[in-house]
Amino acid sequence: MEEEIEKEMKKKDSTLIYALIIMVIIFASIIFVPRLIPREIDTLDSLHEKNLAGKLSPDEGYLYKGAYSFVYYQESWYARLSNPQATAEYNVPFHFSPREVEDIQPVGAWNASAFNRFKAFYMTFNPKDEDLGFIAVSTGEAARVLTDVFGKGVIGACTTDEDTACVDRPIVDCDSTDAPVFYFSTEEETNVLFIDNCIIMTGKQEELFKATDRALYTLLGLMS
Repeated sequence: MEEEIEKEMKKKDSTLIYALIIMVIIFASIIFVPRLIPREIDTLDSLHEKNLAGKLSPDEGYLYKGAYSFVYYQESWYARLSNPQATAEYNVPFHFSPREVEDIQPVGAWNASAFNRFKAFYMTFNPKDEDLGFIAVSTGEAARVLTDVFGKGVIGACTTDEDTACVDRPIVDCDSTDAPVFYFSTEEETNVLFIDNCIIMTGKQEELFKATDRALYTLLGLMS
């Protein structure tokens, strides 16, 4: 009798163990199997296609003015833009999308004739500026648009040679040349000023990025 009871208990224990094993397998499948299945990885082009089809949320992408596709990808807003000849398309990164800089109203009017007449532009700044890291990023972003989209040359310059880093650079400000000048400056006020052949972008840290993007959107014809 005792042997039969012992066998029955062992049988129940085995059933319980098998049930637990099955539950563990099911749980592991739910957790880990989806990770092993290859998922579709969005590229910039696929994101733009989804954006044009209205399949992205507003924080993922939108059509600015119903025509310009902006998508958020790897911490930047990318615009799909064509060069002036409409012979090539580019995915151009910006820190801020147009909607995020609409509150910046530029002062003055951009000198389009100077832009079209000259093949190279000056990027200048004061080497004693307190936020040179942010200025470096801003100049890089502006230079990318000028070279990639417009095919312009970019010349790095300084407003003074008081710093050793500027000894071999051209000394340029808004009054020293007829060529277009992009002047980046750290200021408390975030603004864009168009003064004849000069664009002055001011702001503090990330706000300078906003001013730079606002100026570039004007050059690209996306904003007035």
